[in-house]
Amino acid sequence: MSSAMPSINPNVLAGLSTTVMLVPQSMAYAMLAGLPPVYGLYASTLPLVVYAILGSSPVLAVGPVALDSMLVAVGVGTIAAAGTDLYVELAVLLAAMVGVIQLILGLARAGFLVNFLSRPVISGFTSAAALIIGANQLPHLLGVDIDRSANVFKILAAIQSEWQLVHLPTLSIGVGALAIISILRALNRRWPSALIVVTVGILMVTFAGVPLAQVATVGDVPTGFPDFRLSVPSLDHILPLAGTAVAIAIVGFAEAISVATVYEKQTGSRLDPNRELVALGAANLGAFVMSAFPVTGGFSRTAVNAQAGATSRKAGIVTAVLVVLTLLFLAPMFRNLPVAVLAAIILSAVAGLVDVDHIRSLFTVKRSDMWILLFTFAATLGLGIQSGILAGVLASLGWFVVRTTRPHFAVLGRVGSSFDFRNIRNYPDAI
Repeated sequence: MSSAMPSINPNVLAGLSTTVMLVPQSMAYAMLAGLPPVYGLYASTLPLVVYAILGSSPVLAVGPVALDSMLVAVGVGTIAAAGTDLYVELAVLLAAMVGVIQLILGLARAGFLVNFLSRPVISGFTSAAALIIGANQLPHLLGVDIDRSANVFKILAAIQSEWQLVHLPTLSIGVGALAIISILRALNRRWPSALIVVTVGILMVTFAGVPLAQVATVGDVPTGFPDFRLSVPSLDHILPLAGTAVAIAIVGFAEAISVATVYEKQTGSRLDPNRELVALGAANLGAFVMSAFPVTGGFSRTAVNAQAGATSRKAGIVTAVLVVLTLLFLAPMFRNLPVAVLAAIILSAVAGLVDVDHIRSLFTVKRSDMWILLFTFAATLGLGIQSGILAGVLASLGWFVVRTTRPHFAVLGRVGSSFDFRNIRNYPDAI
């Protein structure tokens, strides 16, 4: 008598697949935010469970993302120096502020606000932010010490002046990691390319000779959970962070809704924007409890989650449990992980944020939207991430006002003896 092999629950498989991508990505995004890599793991535990309980999308994978991480670095970096205790405290405080803002907006049923972030504004903003994020990873890829900046041209000028100090072993590891990720994605996008390059990088540094011993690595990664310390924030810190918190709250919500909408029909689910705001707000408060930084729904991880067969938000709970096990038992394994590999993971992730196809389509379909996109792109590069998206929203609203106060109208005339009416500008002989 033979019995069929028990099948593995698809949510378990999806949770495992997402974890394989989330662990190296979350560490990379923590570094992007100016925090030690372990904070990315902290941000990938309780927030996922909270969203699984409150969210409305069965496949949205919550956790650290590149754009929010860059906003954290820009916002907190103006108040404290990266690597200091104050910097960490402010990044954690920012998670609480974002959570409160999203909760208030959700309870006030303000989900309609996402409509003010039009596709051209989001596309122009994310494309420029991708360049800023990528530029800030180049020093890690090259092995040179250059200060973080929201000005791409300043970073490129600094790299040019320090070009003779480029560390070739670091550059080789970074470029090699980029090449491996690109090849693996070309062969099969479902393969865990990030985990593969992380494993290869650790093995190379661990068993390499003297040259690779000089490569910058993640260093000691503490096991277990952080100590929760509830300190009373000062108004001197809250007020300067308020603009960043609002930007992360709105942009993070827009990003999560955008990616969840893609899979709404595929999963047969129905998204509730107000419920999503509440769920994301509570998830960010969960990040605050875990001494982590702001989170939202990620594009690439959600795609992996859906392709792996996730049917409910239980997959997020499975992912959170696996990340906890990583924190408890596997964290020391990342000690020899080259920072250049994390930089390569970030660069490969943000490359997809530059929406060239959308710009081309707008050029032939709707050039007014194309100009708004390009204006937002230029404003973000020139003015910075926070001011750039505000300028894009104002430009979009301004153009909407112009269109509604100056609607197109035409005087029609009858052509010939038929009842065929045409614009008399094009048909001057029409009656």
